[in-house]
Amino acid sequence: MNAIHLHLIANHIPILGSVIGLLVLIAGFFFNNREVRITAAAILLFAAVGGIVTNKSGEEAEEVVEDLPGVSHDLIHEHEEMAEKAMPFIFGTAVLAAATLFGEIKRKKFARIASLLLLVCALGVSALSGYTGYLGGKIRHPEIDGLSLPTTGNQLEDED
Repeated sequence: MNAIHLHLIANHIPILGSVIGLLVLIAGFFFNNREVRITAAAILLFAAVGGIVTNKSGEEAEEVVEDLPGVSHDLIHEHEEMAEKAMPFIFGTAVLAAATLFGEIKRKKFARIASLLLLVCALGVSALSGYTGYLGGKIRHPEIDGLSLPTTGNQLEDED
């Protein structure tokens, strides 16, 4: 597995993990359930670690794809800039998720505050990771914006 494979696989972890973790955390508050908040914190910690792996593998992946035909340097730059904006939220989520896990498991008084701060960070990570992934997808998937795909002679024709 090379950096591109790792980047393409890992990039789904912060996007999906943060949304799932956020929803589970909201449920934990709604039902006032400590175990659900612990589960949410574990999911969000996993999502944050996935975000860090994705970010670290992105530089090497960029080196490979930037010279491919049809790849826009502007799109790569836009994707990279958004990833840099997401990183403080990803690191914050990692720290707050770890603090929430510790606090909830040990029944510390700060656990509720850590969970609330984690909720705010998870909202930011969900939005920023999702948008970063969208921008990354545009690099090699023009169909994301409804652009026509180039046709080749290998496509099947409609039979009427």
